[in-house]
Amino acid sequence: MKKRQRTREKFWMPKKRRVNTNNGYSYYRKTKDGKTFYARDAKEWQDKYDAWNMEQEAVYALNANSKTATIKQLWPEFKISTTAQMRDRTTPSPNTLEERTVVFEKVLPVLGDIRLSKLTDKQVFNFYKGINDYCIANIRSSVLEHTYKVFQAFLKWAVRSQYIREIPISPRTLDMVQVWIANHKDMRPAREFEVTEQVIHEVLNEVKDKPYEIIFLLWAYTGMRFNEALVRTWDDVDIPSSTIQVTSSKTDVGKKAMVGTKFENGSSQIITAPKTKAGIRSVHLHQAITELLENIPQDARTGYLYGTRKGTPVNGSTFRGRVFKPLMQKLGYPGIRPNDFRHYCITDLTNFAIKAQIDLKCVSDMVGHANVSTTLDIYNESRSDQNQRLGMLLANRNRLSAA
Repeated sequence: MKKRQRTREKFWMPKKRRVNTNNGYSYYRKTKDGKTFYARDAKEWQDKYDAWNMEQEAVYALNANSKTATIKQLWPEFKISTTAQMRDRTTPSPNTLEERTVVFEKVLPVLGDIRLSKLTDKQVFNFYKGINDYCIANIRSSVLEHTYKVFQAFLKWAVRSQYIREIPISPRTLDMVQVWIANHKDMRPAREFEVTEQVIHEVLNEVKDKPYEIIFLLWAYTGMRFNEALVRTWDDVDIPSSTIQVTSSKTDVGKKAMVGTKFENGSSQIITAPKTKAGIRSVHLHQAITELLENIPQDARTGYLYGTRKGTPVNGSTFRGRVFKPLMQKLGYPGIRPNDFRHYCITDLTNFAIKAQIDLKCVSDMVGHANVSTTLDIYNESRSDQNQRLGMLLANRNRLSAA
C-alpha cells in the first residue's frame, strides 16, 4: 500500500537578502513599497521600515481602501472626476467622458484586476508596448497618444485621491512612450488634398441654394468650428450690424459613455459651451452670408439656421455621412475634412490682417483662440496656391532686377 505523500503548506515570506562584502562584513537588505532598507538583520530592517511607514502615514495618509482597490474598482470613480483645469464643472464634458470610456476599454482587460498599490513600472511599460504594437499593426497613429494622456490622468487622480503616494512609472518608461508617440506622428500619411481658393469656389457653387449652404459659408468665411456652425440660431444673428454671436457648441456622444453621469437620460446631442472660454465671441459676417440671410423670408427666421424638421440641430455624424462626404466624393476631394475649412479661413484672415497691418490678436479673437501663437503655429498654413503666387512674384522681381 503506497504511503500518502505529505505536502507542506507554503506560506509567503519576504525574501531575505544577506549580502557579503569583500572585507567579510554582511548586512541585510530588502525592498518593500518601492523603498530599500539596509540593516544588520531582519528585526532591525523591520524597525526601519515601520518607522518610515509611520512617517509617510503622518505626512500623507492614504485612503482606507488603498491597499485592496483594483484599477477596475476605481475606474467608475475616476470616470466622473474633475480636475482644476475643468474650472467649475461638477462633471467632465461629454467629450472627456467618451475619451475616458474608449481608453479604459483597452486598460481594463490588461490591468483591471491589478491592485493599484501593487502596480509596477514593468506592468505599465508592457501595457504601453502592447498599445504601440497595436498602433503599428493597424496604422492607428493617435491611439497611443490618447491612451497615454488618459491613463496618466488616472494615475494623477489616484495620487490626489490618496490611493497611491506616487505614480509608479520610471522616467525611462515615460521617455520611451514619448519616443513611440513622436514616431507615430512622423509616420502619419501626408494629406492628399488641401483646401484652396479653387476648392472653396467649387464647393460653394455646388451647395448654392441648398438648405445647408449657410453651414459651408460659415466654415469658409468665419472659421467657425464644425459643431459651432451647426447650433447657430436666428437669435444669434444681427443682420443690420452683420454679426453673429457664438455662445454655444454641441457634442455628439454615445449612450455608453454617458452611463453613470448626469447626461445619462438625455439626448445624444448635448449643447455645451464653446471649446474654450475664448470661444465665446462676436463674429463679423462676410457679405455672402449677410446676403443669404437677408433673402430668407421674415416668417422663416426662427430656430436653427440649418436644423431638422423637429426643430433640433442636425446630428454631426448625420451631416458628415449624408451631406459632407458625398459632396467631397462628387467633387473629387475625398480626403478633405470639415475642419480644413477652418484652417483655410484662418490662413486667409491672417494673411489679410498682415497685409492691412491689423493686429493678429483680432484674428485670434474672431476665431476663438486664447493665444495668437495657436492661430499662427497650428492653423496658419502654407498653401500650394499661395506658394505658386509667391513664386511668380519672386520671378517677376528677379526679372525687374536683371533689367
